Amino acid sequence: MEADLQTVLLGAEIADLKDVDYRNSLALCSLIEVLCERGLIRREDIAAKARSLDEAAEPRVPATSQGTAPRSTKPVPRARAQPIRPAGA
Repeated sequence: MEADLQTVLLGAEIADLKDVDYRNSLALCSLIEVLCERGLIRREDIAAKARSLDEAAEPRVPATSQGTAPRSTKPVPRARAQPIRPAGA
């Protein structure tokens, strides 16, 4: 019985995390859209920065026979905050 309750609670936690992830993604997309519309950033700049941060974060690890990559204990480098400059400045 207790295992069933733990399963239900785990499912609820996962649902909550999905909701938080959706809201964070929505906020980020909205912010990018507004900045692009105002000419403060370009989509190409966002894409290039995302690629460079992803590549710098950690080299790709091949999948194991179970289909998942082993977890790494290597810390993910943090990007330094840069001031936002208007496009063309």
